[in-house]
Amino acid sequence: MVARALALGLLLLAPAVPVGAADPVAVPNTTLEMVPPAGFAPSDRFAGFVDRARAAVILVAELPAGMADQLRRSFAPGPLAARGLTLRAIWPLGAAPGAGFVVSLVGTDAEIGYRKWIGVRALAGATVVVTITVPESGLDGLDEAAVAQAIRSVGRRAGAPPAVLPFTVTPAAGFAVRQGLMGTTLILSDRTRAIADARDQPLFIVSASHAPPPGPGAPDPTTPDAVRRLADRLVAAVSGLDTVRVETSDPLEVDGLPGRLHTADAVNAATGTRTRLVHAVLVAPDRHFRLIGIAPAALAARYQPRFVAMVASFRRTADHR
Repeated sequence: MVARALALGLLLLAPAVPVGAADPVAVPNTTLEMVPPAGFAPSDRFAGFVDRARAAVILVAELPAGMADQLRRSFAPGPLAARGLTLRAIWPLGAAPGAGFVVSLVGTDAEIGYRKWIGVRALAGATVVVTITVPESGLDGLDEAAVAQAIRSVGRRAGAPPAVLPFTVTPAAGFAVRQGLMGTTLILSDRTRAIADARDQPLFIVSASHAPPPGPGAPDPTTPDAVRRLADRLVAAVSGLDTVRVETSDPLEVDGLPGRLHTADAVNAATGTRTRLVHAVLVAPDRHFRLIGIAPAALAARYQPRFVAMVASFRRTADHR
């Protein structure tokens, strides 16, 4: 969920002047545009919009094409309840096949009630997910009709190609795509298992670096020593984890790329829970890929094999080989 404190912090950094309700607006850091509800302005910190007066946030994510059905199956009452959310309804965006759907939810964060709508719809070459989070106190003028209108308005900016991820992975049993970020990062979670604290939810994260190709005479980043140094540095700096203690470190090759696979014990910085970490780095001449599996240590026997299987399933797309 979007914590209220985080939402307010992001709101303070947003532009002060809202856009007109009838104006298509570029979604920051994406190739998309949409007509947000009146009062929302583009964020300069994430892909979406903010309304400071409401303390409301809109997040927009672009995932690979054909994922709408998989996403719909992930919105089951049990897993949602484990994340502190109650399912109100799921309703279609239109009668036509592939029109998409909206999931209507309610939740409480730090004793503040809020409403959340998650809209999923297909767009040429992609699946778009729009998440609108609004405190109960800020719902004036923002009803389900306005939410549906905003989600239906999402489109591709003229001449802009889809922000397609440069890789694919095959989700392990129970895992489904949770979020895609700016064409570089994919987040999967296991929504079939109830976890007492949603911050301990098992996650698998795949990301591609933005590193430019090395210049003439630069060291080869794909040598075993270079790969090991990079992997050792990255495994010690996983965001949200403290006290990372590496247990194994082995060379790896996936999709023709050299890499390294670490397993480690760590502590979830937010909850203090002992955590199992599976961390892989795959290195190409012009970029590296990072694959991170995180789960409570008590569930390591269940999740570590799944994380390793997802690492092995990694493939670059044809345009990024």
